[in-house]
Amino acid sequence: MNDAPIQIGQLVIDLAQQRITREGAPIHLTKIEWAILRELAANPNLVQRHERLLKRVWGEAYNDETEYVHTYMRRLRRKLEIDPAIPTILVTESGIGYRFDLSRANGTPRSSYEPAANVRLINALPLDLGDRFVGREPELNLLRRLLSEHARVIGVYGRAGSGKTALVCAALREIIASESEQLTSIVSLNATNAAITLRRLMLDMRTLISVSDAEIDAAFIDAESPSQRAAALLSLLNGESILFLDGIEALQHPATGELLDDNLRAFIEAILLQGGGVRLLVTSRDPLMLSREVRALGRTISLHDGLSDGEGAELLRRADPDNVAHLRAAPASELHALSALAAGNPGALHAAAGLLIENPLLTPAQLIADAELFANEITFPYVERAFRRLDADALHVLEMAARFERPFTATALMALLANLPDNGFLARFVRGFYLRYDRETAAFALAPTDRAYLRARGSAASEPIPALMRTPPIDDL
Repeated sequence: MNDAPIQIGQLVIDLAQQRITREGAPIHLTKIEWAILRELAANPNLVQRHERLLKRVWGEAYNDETEYVHTYMRRLRRKLEIDPAIPTILVTESGIGYRFDLSRANGTPRSSYEPAANVRLINALPLDLGDRFVGREPELNLLRRLLSEHARVIGVYGRAGSGKTALVCAALREIIASESEQLTSIVSLNATNAAITLRRLMLDMRTLISVSDAEIDAAFIDAESPSQRAAALLSLLNGESILFLDGIEALQHPATGELLDDNLRAFIEAILLQGGGVRLLVTSRDPLMLSREVRALGRTISLHDGLSDGEGAELLRRADPDNVAHLRAAPASELHALSALAAGNPGALHAAAGLLIENPLLTPAQLIADAELFANEITFPYVERAFRRLDADALHVLEMAARFERPFTATALMALLANLPDNGFLARFVRGFYLRYDRETAAFALAPTDRAYLRARGSAASEPIPALMRTPPIDDL
């Protein structure tokens, strides 16, 4: 949403100047009232859940005090609405939250990211980069095609910071803006912020269900197995909807990728087998492992590579819209160098822009020249987030892999290890984006940033490989 004042009838809301008038007369808001209004107005026409407003305004320690939100919404309505009993600006979505309605705003055209009148967005999308989304055109085109073909389950997988969430949100905003006649709703849930269970899904999707809560409870109680329960609940849903589950690695076993909740796994498999009006989009650092008989029915988009240096340079420019860090005016050579140091990882590039904005004494050229600062502040945190999911045995295998300067074979790695902890380790590393694998040469390779991180840990990864164990040269993957 831009900084232009919003005019609804005689009411003018200027968020930038923190000023509200009706027919020229000022309206005073308290600090908390302003905080709530900003949260709602920042996501116009999108439903904001009670719990989200509570945490955003009062803080993470507040979980159940939703009456605070209700009380201040009543106060806001008394100040802003013509008839507080029949609100038309601060609209209630029963049982869910509140929505800032801009449909009557004068001279405010509907943004391309605001939902069409016939599409209901349940929970705001987790990321709004607006025009800061850069690159990923092949993956975005593939996601567009899969959505247009009504693929039932689509998984977008990649390392931390690779841009999985941004990619999905960009595609969903296009669908929202297209005023699709078939799509009735998008339900968005983030697994890193709250545990997602089948019960939670049903509560968030209850506006799509034409039965009572008691009947939903009956489906849980009467079903003899998770698969029967999932099939029964799926049959209750009406209309065409997209369910977006973001960051579901929090719900997966770190070693196998299997969902820890049997009911949730059965629900996803029911979507694949039973179809109906629900389509599922998931993002995760680990590919979703379902039953073998249904695994091939899902579709996969993998974000193996980072942005090109040109795309990374453009992202850096857009991440500094006010040129605070002088990125918009920086030479292309410097921006390309920063992109290369970050391996094109969008999250790391945003972090680099943030560091330069935070420290006015630091220039892009100085950041490029200080390899230790760039690694410790920009790239290593993203590598560490990925490696945090690994146990000691898995880390030891990767530490041995980091001793190779070039792509290596499984035989060469086994010579260092004596034997692998189990035969599935290498396949697991390839699935989880820890290793790249070239089928033609049967060679594995670590990303340069991963190798640097492992060696910086001061472990055996920094030890040279005995000459007799060195892998014959293999062309870089």
